[in-house]
Amino acid sequence: MSIVTLSSKYQIVIPKEVRRKLRLTPGQKIRVTGGENGEAVIRTGSVVDELRGSMKGAWGSNSDEYLRKLRDEANRDRT
Repeated sequence: MSIVTLSSKYQIVIPKEVRRKLRLTPGQKIRVTGGENGEAVIRTGSVVDELRGSMKGAWGSNSDEYLRKLRDEANRDRT
């Protein structure tokens, strides 16, 4: 654990060992959120990366079949 100081402009320097562990690079975008118990949480990657795969299986085992069924139902309702 490292202790950092918040500057008057609300900036901090991320310690070298943390930068290495997270593989941070200059100019990289990171997300910082307030966690529980007063923690600040730093996350690398994009929101898309975090959400990738989260909807797996939401439409059953075969999404093409599910969409085909929805289209068939919609077409029946039109007639």
